[in-house]
Amino acid sequence: MLSAACGTDVPVHGAIVIVDAKEIKIREQPEDVTVLAAPQLLRWLKKQPPRLDPTQIAAVVWAVRDGSTWSNDSVSIPDAAAFDALRREVEGARRVRMAWGVAVLITSFGVTIPLAY
Repeated sequence: MLSAACGTDVPVHGAIVIVDAKEIKIREQPEDVTVLAAPQLLRWLKKQPPRLDPTQIAAVVWAVRDGSTWSNDSVSIPDAAAFDALRREVEGARRVRMAWGVAVLITSFGVTIPLAY
């Protein structure tokens, strides 16, 4: 949408920024998107090379501020069923983690209480 509004290619690179996670394990960084923790974002942005000249930047700023750039006519609606399935999967994984935690807790009490006598 932005490239169409500017009349020129507007290069972009996707970033997924994880906020308030205790730990992030990225096995393999995808080629087309960067995955990073929130504290790393500013440094990553500063390291990016300039991709637009001042004239192109002015065109992008104008297009971003123009409400017609962001009309809903050409935007596809996300697959709500896929998001619901993902939410159910995450919720199920949370329940399994909780069940394992309870099982470990009960088992540890079951082992330590007989040893106390």
